[in-house]
Amino acid sequence: MRKEFVSNVSHELKTPLALMQGYAEGLIDNIANDDKTRDYYCEVIVDESKKMEKLVVDLLDLSIIESGNLTLNIISFDILELTEKVVNTLSPLLIKKRISVNVGSDGETHEALGDIRKVEQVLVNFINNAITYSHSGEKILVNISKVSKMTRVEIFNKHSEVPENELNKIWTSFYKIDKARLR
Repeated sequence: MRKEFVSNVSHELKTPLALMQGYAEGLIDNIANDDKTRDYYCEVIVDESKKMEKLVVDLLDLSIIESGNLTLNIISFDILELTEKVVNTLSPLLIKKRISVNVGSDGETHEALGDIRKVEQVLVNFINNAITYSHSGEKILVNISKVSKMTRVEIFNKHSEVPENELNKIWTSFYKIDKARLR
């Protein structure tokens, strides 16, 4: 599992590095000889460096979690507001795939207790996966409800279900059902 992890991370870092190198070399060689093209090259370099930074931060977080040294900052926050913020942040992906997201609630209080940063990461991951595995023009539903003293967030999309024999593996770090989509 560790070998596969190192392989996946190496691949994830290799792609943005190659793009950054190519665009930087293009700038050095004056291939981008007008302002618009130069700006585009610089934007690609910045975007790819941000992807790499996010990957490194995720790796550091994973290392902290695995070492048992994770400190959570538990506070009360509005989960509906946070969910709507995440959906808004992901709106460029939604627009690109012509996917709509309907965020609804049971009308109860939307107060949740947790580490807002970590909950936001989970929401981004789940909603992004719902977008990734939805077809163009489909709808994603997000439902927030109270169950006893807990807050439940459910995310639905109309993609094919996870095969029954794969369900027990979905919580394994870096596990992918479709091995062709290792990223």
